[in-house]
Amino acid sequence: MKRTVLIFIGSLLASCSNENKMESELKKYVEQNFNDPQSYELINIKVWDTIRAKDLAKNEIEFNEEKIIDCQTKIEEAETQIK
Repeated sequence: MKRTVLIFIGSLLASCSNENKMESELKKYVEQNFNDPQSYELINIKVWDTIRAKDLAKNEIEFNEEKIIDCQTKIEEAETQIK
């Protein structure tokens, strides 16, 4: 959920012409709204010309597929330890 919020916020800030302003606004939002803002690190800001729901959905699907594979690997490791 927080990843989606960050993508959304990043897309809103993409209309700004100055990347430094975008970065400072994003940091300010994280500090004000997240439980543990120190645990988040801004890695990259990408300015999009056009934002489409299809692209956002594709990014979320890829992220979730990676998490599923990671969880499956952990389950398999735990099952082998039980035997």
